[in-house]
Amino acid sequence: MEMADLARAFEREYPRSYRGPGGEDGGWRITAAPLRDAVVGRSGRSVAVLFAAVVVLLLIACVDAAHLLLARAVAQRRALAVRLALGASRGRLVRELLAESAVLAVAGGALGALAAAWGTRWLAEAGGPVPRLAEASLDARALAFAAAVSLAVALLAGLVPALQATRGDLADALAEGGRGASTGPSGVRARSALVVSELALAVLLLAGAGLLLRSFQRLSAVSPGFSADGVLTLEVSLPAATYAEPARRAALFDRIRQGLQALPGVRAAAVASRLPLTGPGLSGPFSIEGRAFDPHAAVPQFAVFRAVSPEYHTALGVPLRQGRALQASDGAGAPAVAVVNETLARAFFPRGDAIGHRVKLGGPGSPRPWLTIVGVAADVRDRGLALSPSPEIAASLAQDPPSSAVIVARTAGDPLAVVAAARQAVAAADPDQPVSRVRTLAQLVAESIVERRAPAVLLAVLAVLAVTLAGLGTYGVMSYTVSGRAHEIGVRMALGARPADVARVVVGQALALAAAGAAVGLLASLALGRTLSTLLFEVRPADPATHAGAALALVAVAAAACARPALRAARVDPAVALREE
Repeated sequence: MEMADLARAFEREYPRSYRGPGGEDGGWRITAAPLRDAVVGRSGRSVAVLFAAVVVLLLIACVDAAHLLLARAVAQRRALAVRLALGASRGRLVRELLAESAVLAVAGGALGALAAAWGTRWLAEAGGPVPRLAEASLDARALAFAAAVSLAVALLAGLVPALQATRGDLADALAEGGRGASTGPSGVRARSALVVSELALAVLLLAGAGLLLRSFQRLSAVSPGFSADGVLTLEVSLPAATYAEPARRAALFDRIRQGLQALPGVRAAAVASRLPLTGPGLSGPFSIEGRAFDPHAAVPQFAVFRAVSPEYHTALGVPLRQGRALQASDGAGAPAVAVVNETLARAFFPRGDAIGHRVKLGGPGSPRPWLTIVGVAADVRDRGLALSPSPEIAASLAQDPPSSAVIVARTAGDPLAVVAAARQAVAAADPDQPVSRVRTLAQLVAESIVERRAPAVLLAVLAVLAVTLAGLGTYGVMSYTVSGRAHEIGVRMALGARPADVARVVVGQALALAAAGAAVGLLASLALGRTLSTLLFEVRPADPATHAGAALALVAVAAAACARPALRAARVDPAVALREE
């Protein structure tokens, strides 16, 4: 209600901006948005996805740690059984085993905290997807959270192995020694479940990373509508006290443009109030002379407005489709003119007769001048590569000079090679005028998709770590299985089994676990794929090629991980295995 009251107060205070001379709706509105949305923007979903990916990676690390702790606990099962037989309580033994896992978890958490401090700085410098990341620091709250997570990992990874090692019949544990405990049905099931779970989680991460990478690849291939190669941009903001008069601003911009145009290696130079892909600029409803203005029409009369100098479309490499570009003769005393884009021309002049019509910013009663359309330019993706072009009106900068502008210079070679000369050209026009945000147009395009690139790259890194951990876990389990079944393998080979047959059995077991993990992971990724839908561009969340590739990659990793254990099994000497048993 407060915003509604404020909007009505503004309408009463500035009636010409909100209403036309006949009382018609001018199309202007005040809308309220949560502060969180303004600060976080579109990065909120990316951060949530990355946090979920980190949790998944943490679970995989827990599973790997559980592998090691379970193997250690099983190896100690006979000793633990002896202590139980001598009167030690099961709770005491479980606490001791959990203490061992806690030491490992705390050490890992300390190393992780150091890595987080470095990674945060690197992400801030690289332009990561998290707003205000440069202000983040590893404070007491972050350290407390890391400590809590470390203890949770110790409990999660150590509890099941501790309970597994201290349960069961004492007589059986004492009789089994080390062999039976490691190869018993319960131990095999526990290890198999852990392998399947971590492989499934790895497939989930790998599929998500594949979707984001394919989406980013598609987005990178989208043409922005202009040629970004070989273009230098720099921004200037004019002091209000010195350049209060529009004529002085227009004269300065023209001197800067001509100075840049005269530089060796500069093919075209221009000035614009704002460049595409640089965030919201001046936009709003517009009127077409001779037509009724309806701000609620099916096709809203809403356009992006930009003030540009001559050579603007040439400097950006935007071709003209009809008419002419803005010229030096379109100065302050000349009739007000504009160049519109194809989207506006198609939507409001479908017969192709846009040239000659007049448009203006705001409703028919707006104090802004009518602009005669003299040309139609190709579309440019102003709001982002993932969004379709908006209707656009480019007016003559000399007729409406802004207080800040972007200087554009198309060069024959490396645009950064003319930075010093470009600064000198600005200084020659006004020695006291500073220059800011010097960058190439290609850098500007890259910055416009950093919110898409950073999550894709980070998720890919997490997926690689997940696959590595899953591969190591598979290798560890298969190696442990081969060691525990050395006697059985020796008996089989003594009875005539060939080394190739033994290796085939080991590989088959690993591939069966990998297939089960891949199946579970695929089901999970298909079910959760919708959470990535807002981050994808021209890629479906259930893209079959991506999901199939993730599953096949995990199966290949599992096959590679079991290769060495399979060779070890094939090389078991029956005589040695039987004698050791």
